[in-house]
Amino acid sequence: MVFAPSSGVEEFIKELRSSNYSLPVAIIGDTGDAYYRAGADACYDRLIVSNMQDLLSRKNHTRKLVERDKLTGCYRRLALNSCLGAEVRRYNISGEAFSVLMCDLDYFKVINDTHGHQAGDQVLEEFGYFLCSGVRRTDKVIRYGGEEFVVVFPRCRREEALAAADNLRREWEGREGRLSSGETLRSMFSGGVAEFGSDGKDVSELLEAADRALYRSKEGGRNKILSANVLKMSALYTAVNQDNM
Repeated sequence: MVFAPSSGVEEFIKELRSSNYSLPVAIIGDTGDAYYRAGADACYDRLIVSNMQDLLSRKNHTRKLVERDKLTGCYRRLALNSCLGAEVRRYNISGEAFSVLMCDLDYFKVINDTHGHQAGDQVLEEFGYFLCSGVRRTDKVIRYGGEEFVVVFPRCRREEALAAADNLRREWEGREGRLSSGETLRSMFSGGVAEFGSDGKDVSELLEAADRALYRSKEGGRNKILSANVLKMSALYTAVNQDNM
């Protein structure tokens, strides 16, 4: 909120808009059109309960538009860093582990090429809804990009996350979707699971570990979930064998 009139208000609004477009801006004390032209969302003569309710409603609506992917209903990628940052802070305070699943729809390009991009969007929309409705209320589902998604599992060790992810995989494999054209379609997904601390000491390492596990899932035939820990054990086994040769 910005209280007006005061000098430089319009310039301040423009500067605020350039650095944070999604932040709701309300002017209190004046209702001039110049403030709206500068980028203000609302102008009020005075601050009363109904104005506060209107401002909160605008804020919640804007936050939803910014945070949620329009097609899938999942969180957008920009929400991932803040989500993982909160989990890292909790880990540093309490030592509670958390894990991530990085997953990707298998042969998605074939779906687009065979059935068209509208069908691909239908599959993405259904998959996003499936993930969001299939995890715990405390878990966060993020559309990472294209047909790739990340699920953050708070207070969850690698083994629990791996089991939850594989349950999702098997359930999705057994679903039959119906396209708007009337055709039926089955699809699958692959994934990689990593735990903060043991698989990655920071957010970047954690996501890289999950991504490597996802890549190995794809390389190994798709429609499977692999753990980053399995990859480390495999690399260690290979290194020991080479030393003994």
